[in-house]
Amino acid sequence: TPAKWQGYFYTLSSRIFKKPAARLKSSKNRGSPDASIGVFPKETRGNNVAFLMSGCFTEKRRFVRIRHEARMNRFYWLPPLIIQAIFLIPGRWVLKALSRYEVHGFEHIRALKGRTAIFAANHASEVDPVVLAGIFNPWSPHIPLFYAADEARLFKKKKFGWRAYIYTDTFFKMLGAHPVYVWKQNLKMALRHQLDMLSRGRSIAIFPEGKITKNGHLNEGKRGVAFLLHKTQAVVIPIAISGTYGATFQKFFLRKLHVTLTVGKPIAAEDIWGERTHGELTSSDYEYGAHYIMSRINELRAIQKTDSA
Repeated sequence: TPAKWQGYFYTLSSRIFKKPAARLKSSKNRGSPDASIGVFPKETRGNNVAFLMSGCFTEKRRFVRIRHEARMNRFYWLPPLIIQAIFLIPGRWVLKALSRYEVHGFEHIRALKGRTAIFAANHASEVDPVVLAGIFNPWSPHIPLFYAADEARLFKKKKFGWRAYIYTDTFFKMLGAHPVYVWKQNLKMALRHQLDMLSRGRSIAIFPEGKITKNGHLNEGKRGVAFLLHKTQAVVIPIAISGTYGATFQKFFLRKLHVTLTVGKPIAAEDIWGERTHGELTSSDYEYGAHYIMSRINELRAIQKTDSA
């Protein structure tokens, strides 16, 4: 579109002529907080050749592409609703039949009475989003459930094999998964889709670790989950998933898994930051919040180990 190419032009010209970061000139985006130009590595500033050769122009195009993304269609929720409802009608019975699927603590979700929630779980396998969705009934107020996911381009690796051809932006959005732009330092921009969902009263699922564990132990939680909790009126529901580490879809269908989900009590922002919740928080505060949430998930995992012993 003209606005798209106009954005590319101002991106490049602002660097070549060393102009300060400018707003995009599109009237459609004027005044939008998303229209500001990002920052380049210091070693390329003032050196146009290094700037182009370093691949920063490619990175900058990614900035511009995100700013010029069309606003979410009013029917964005319909494909995930249809697909998740079709899965969930037989889903729980299929999960129970194939993986000895168990859910504990569901009363904490029932007590929400439809309140917007952030479901935060540990991440041990690619099947985690499937078993997490299995908690709900098709008529649950939390359906469709939207996921915080990596960008589709990050799945274009050999280790994903044939799945790399399936894991596309369209595929993820059809399932209700929207990307987190982890390469952006600004949390508001990195989590723009998730903030939008929560502001519309939709519940989301997020894996605070940001990646699948490599050794079965919990990784450190990222700041994003705490940022979402602070900036919205939602609550965090900690969920511990066990039995999926090292799991594959092949093991799942061969009935070699015993999957257990334990749901914890809701976590409100006041539970973490107290009276400071209504003020501005720092990056350290968000790191503390993420650590607090992960510690609650770890407590639920300890309960699972005790029950299984």
